[in-house]
Amino acid sequence: MKLYLSLSTLNVFGVLDFAKSYLRDIEQFIESQIKKNEDLSRTLNPFEQVQKNIFDEEFDKDAEVYYKIELIKNYPNLFRSSLFVSLFSYLESILMKECKQNQFLLQDEFPNKGSTLDKIKGYLSENLHSNYNFSTSREWNEIKKYQLVRHCLAHADGNLKLLKDDKEIKNLSKFIAENNEIITLVENDESVEIFIKEGFCESFIELIGTFLVDLIDVGRGG
Repeated sequence: MKLYLSLSTLNVFGVLDFAKSYLRDIEQFIESQIKKNEDLSRTLNPFEQVQKNIFDEEFDKDAEVYYKIELIKNYPNLFRSSLFVSLFSYLESILMKECKQNQFLLQDEFPNKGSTLDKIKGYLSENLHSNYNFSTSREWNEIKKYQLVRHCLAHADGNLKLLKDDKEIKNLSKFIAENNEIITLVENDESVEIFIKEGFCESFIELIGTFLVDLIDVGRGG
């Protein structure tokens, strides 16, 4: 089947290897910045700072230090969230590209309902009669769970309180609770926000790779 032969010739796995290398470099940078954060924190006594006059020159210097600390605290989640959303979009784009190429050759209809992943699954199953069993595939079902995280980050700024679908919130909360070592929630009065830990993006990269290998293997009759 052309879809799988085409996928096997793409430099998909090279891109995933590059993403892993890039991620390792950034995680090392984050670790070094967290160390700096700890060093900066030890130089400040929050109670004493409150007593200072806001026009005091020393207050300005300390305010800059506080700003740097907050920046370092928030950066890891911002970076990992951005990389994850990019990786998810990459997965969708390569699969969609293959489906569209086949659609052009076969002159058939492409599904127009559901999410991008639902359309891809529908086209592969119904139009190309793929033997890949989406319903029983652990990788596909895991990708669908990661899709909940991607949707919340992209459409609700990572805040579960901004999601409108109760079922989606329940399923997302369950996924996060089951994977607390790589993703968690930070709650306050105004928000319940996703915080992505080290290991989350690495896990997703491995998942993408395994899924694509299986997809290609099934297409080859493996």
